[in-house]
Amino acid sequence: MVRHDIALFGCSGAASHAAPVILDRADEDFLAAVLDQLGTEPGRHELARTRAATRRQGRLLLYQPVHRRFNIVLLEAHCIAPGNPRLDPARIQSSGLVVRRVGAAAAGQAPFEGWLSAGPKLQGWCRFPSAATLDQDPDPARRLRISAGHPELDRRLPAPPGTPLQESVAPLFLAPPAVCEAARRTLLYGLLAVSSSDRSEVPQARPDYAAEAPAPGESESFKSRLRRHLSPYLAPTRGGRLQLPRGGTLVGADWMEPRVLHSDAVLRNFVSLLQQVAVEFDAFGDSPQSRAVQGALNTVQVSGMPAGDFLRAAKRILLDNQPGALVMPLLWPVVSIEQSEAILAAATAALGARFDQLAGKRGRFEDPGRHYVARGFVRVRGHPQCPPQLVWSAPTEAFAIAPWHEASGAAPVRVSLPNLFKPGALQALKPTVVFELPEELQSMLAANTPKDLIEGNGRKGGPGVGIDWLCGFSVPIITLCAFIVLNIFLSLLNLIFWWLPLFKICIPIPKRLE
Repeated sequence: MVRHDIALFGCSGAASHAAPVILDRADEDFLAAVLDQLGTEPGRHELARTRAATRRQGRLLLYQPVHRRFNIVLLEAHCIAPGNPRLDPARIQSSGLVVRRVGAAAAGQAPFEGWLSAGPKLQGWCRFPSAATLDQDPDPARRLRISAGHPELDRRLPAPPGTPLQESVAPLFLAPPAVCEAARRTLLYGLLAVSSSDRSEVPQARPDYAAEAPAPGESESFKSRLRRHLSPYLAPTRGGRLQLPRGGTLVGADWMEPRVLHSDAVLRNFVSLLQQVAVEFDAFGDSPQSRAVQGALNTVQVSGMPAGDFLRAAKRILLDNQPGALVMPLLWPVVSIEQSEAILAAATAALGARFDQLAGKRGRFEDPGRHYVARGFVRVRGHPQCPPQLVWSAPTEAFAIAPWHEASGAAPVRVSLPNLFKPGALQALKPTVVFELPEELQSMLAANTPKDLIEGNGRKGGPGVGIDWLCGFSVPIITLCAFIVLNIFLSLLNLIFWWLPLFKICIPIPKRLE
């Protein structure tokens, strides 16, 4: 058997290209349409005009399926010999497509990251250790191992440390034989996925909240910005002690009513302090970091009471709406620089733990502004005793992914609203969704008028009799109400954003025949 080197090139249908070709399709049955065009000479020329071409700031931009746009990768395989004869499709054992993220170049490392897993555990984006590893087989079981030339010696060789990493691969398919014959090429195609529900199982790297030095490219460290973000009650006292709201009176849950908060700036500042220590710093939680924050707060004395204990009691009444007896002091105590820095140090440690709780797992294409490339590969059979030859394509042009909320130029989804003025229309709109209401919520709704709720004067309902409720609604009516409310708020906020001329487009159409 004469063995030629194999090349994997991009194909636009009518011509070959050095890198895989990405098609941008908006067809409903896009795969069938692409294969149909590949089968004829005019279709191949028409296909070439559907290459992805949208650019932003010079970078290729691909849309997601949510935009009703789909990206197809086209490649062709041929031998490197005079005339570049097409590769016999029967020699292709398997093929695939990988998507890699472009990273910052580092010394001794390749500037690409792969979506990798170690056994059953998904590692997420990991940098390739060297340029040589970019061309290794994505499947570690297929990679060539070092051999001593004898099975017993090979068995005694130490296994590589750690679990080998496997790269995520999407399938590449051979075009039907009739299509390849018509095009006189061995063609492969695959769907380029630019959206995914995959999430890394490795926790996100925690930001260095305690670093005093600015991160690369920044003029100020996060800790110094956090120092300025601290509530004035926790900052070193300068220019006299701070006033507390309604000093000398019992703290009451009614202080949190919107009309009360709106009229009292000092009370709003104090509530912001409670929200910062309770929500941001988790000062009243059970973790060691939370206890450290409360310990740092307790070095400050508020009218003979540790500040951490005082803030916990105030939070219980004002934020948790629980009963309690707490007299508000007249003034907040002096906070020294040392006390403020101790609170800040404990808060930065608590923020790290808070980040671990809230950050969650990173999705595959979740980071906005990142750039990616795709590469195809084929495994080509050779001599029966030899392993298949792995042939990689060049990487595609680097591309960005349009966020889900961006318009793509595809026709928008149409939602028909009911005509309530048509005779019998209301009677036809029966409930299509049912809400299960707890008794307390039903009592609250029954005890308040819309005016009460809008003006912030809502109240709890009276005692119930032990009955919950099932309430049925018509989804078209809910949609209509949402549409009316949306238009009201769009018009109000248009005074700020002036956005209506940009995205609300209404055109006349012939009236529907009823």
